[in-house]
Amino acid sequence: MERLLRYAVNRYVGGPNRSWLYTSAAVLAYRFVRSTMTRKEIVEIGGVGRGQKIVIEHLPVTHAEQIKEGKRVRKAEKRQLKVDKRQARVEKRARRSERRARRTEKRQVRAARRAEKRSAKAA
Repeated sequence: MERLLRYAVNRYVGGPNRSWLYTSAAVLAYRFVRSTMTRKEIVEIGGVGRGQKIVIEHLPVTHAEQIKEGKRVRKAEKRQLKVDKRQARVEKRARRSERRARRTEKRQVRAARRAEKRSAKAA
């Protein structure tokens, strides 16, 4: 930002030889504004007595990083939900095919018994 500001002032004034004073003033003003507008650490030493505790909370991540992490978590949950649904479908198909196989096995056993009974009656 400072470089951009210096370049703009140099171009506006007409060259680096005549603009060093303006550039320096502009940079000082920019630094002053930046120092007054940015977040500062608050130190409060009044009102704390003996035996009292001070709890200081500090988040090591910015708000934007928290939002991105939330999005990552939601996407991961969606992916996991899709995987779980897919797995449930596969398991359901496997159960159905097992039921079909048991039914056909039972039918074959019944048919074999009927055939034995018929051959026993015929003999």
